[in-house]
Amino acid sequence: MREKKIGILCLQEMHLTEEHENQINTLYSRRLRVINSRDRECPGSLAGVAFELAVLNIYTPNNPAEHHNFWTTIKDSETSRNNQQIDLLLGDFNLTEDPLDRAPTRTDNEAATDALRDLRETLNVHDSWRKTHPTSPCTSAIPTDHHMILVRYTPLNMPHIGKGRWSWPLGLVNNEKLLNKMSKLGQMTQRKIETNQQPGGLNPQSEWEDFKIKIRQEAKKTSKEHMYKINTRINQLENDIKLTLRNDDIDTNSNTRSQKAWLESEINHMEKKTIQEPSASIKSEMECRQGKPLASTGVR
Repeated sequence: MREKKIGILCLQEMHLTEEHENQINTLYSRRLRVINSRDRECPGSLAGVAFELAVLNIYTPNNPAEHHNFWTTIKDSETSRNNQQIDLLLGDFNLTEDPLDRAPTRTDNEAATDALRDLRETLNVHDSWRKTHPTSPCTSAIPTDHHMILVRYTPLNMPHIGKGRWSWPLGLVNNEKLLNKMSKLGQMTQRKIETNQQPGGLNPQSEWEDFKIKIRQEAKKTSKEHMYKINTRINQLENDIKLTLRNDDIDTNSNTRSQKAWLESEINHMEKKTIQEPSASIKSEMECRQGKPLASTGVR
């Protein structure tokens, strides 16, 4: 969430128990708050959604026969509240309104689709993707639809927020080339301080400040080079995806759809190169706080 600058993250099928939820909230208490709804009869094993913006985060039953009543119930519930306009409607709907969102293209259950459209119109929300790209395919079955979708929400009265303070990119923590430069700069600074300790000599605090400025400059330079290569590769892969979607057989040829899925996995792989996940340190911190091993939550 920090790397992607995500303010609100809505997830489905989290399978969180109350213990897991409390562990996450304890670990990230200063930066993150988890709000989770779970199945009352079987907590942690079935559908659950976890995220003041009015967000309606939905996980729809897998059984299409239940969809119409599900959407109708939500509509009645939201209509009866009648106290706050929904800003965002999102989640895993297990159906699509537009056949273009399926590969191969097909129409979902008509009663369920009508019920979803009726709810959407009642809440006065629209399909942002389809409105922006009315004719572009957004296939969700090639072979998995479990992709993170990013949306930027910008209210008109939102105050200006700057870039914030620069921080060391996690992806460079183990960069050997950069670490060697830092080591040499540190050794040079230490020698200068040790050889100028007489009165009127160099100010150690000034040398220390100069050292920090230099390693920050080196980190920014290395990060720029590192990110340029990654972003160039990502742009190439995204262009390949656009070309793949233009193929006439995207709806019928499994190889073409598999090619798109592979390109997407390559993009995910490249993006992960920019982030180092400190899973070991997080687990250690959690164990120290609670005095016991971290439960198997799937959180890294």
